[in-house]
Amino acid sequence: MLFATKQGAFKPKVTDTVLASVPRSAVLSSSVERKINGMLEVQFADGTSWQFDIPRQWLKGAREVSSALVPSPL
Repeated sequence: MLFATKQGAFKPKVTDTVLASVPRSAVLSSSVERKINGMLEVQFADGTSWQFDIPRQWLKGAREVSSALVPSPL
């Protein structure tokens, strides 16, 4: 699920508003690319993808989300 956020004092706060919902089984891949800031990209089985700009201070969390979306093969 993708939730809306609102500005908090130090970081964004998650709201109850659901912007989109996709089953985890539909996720083909997920990656974080770092340039000046970061980019989290999630690829889906239907050929679509979501891309999110990630500020440098949140890259660690974005990497954790990325690895949780597509578990490593055993």
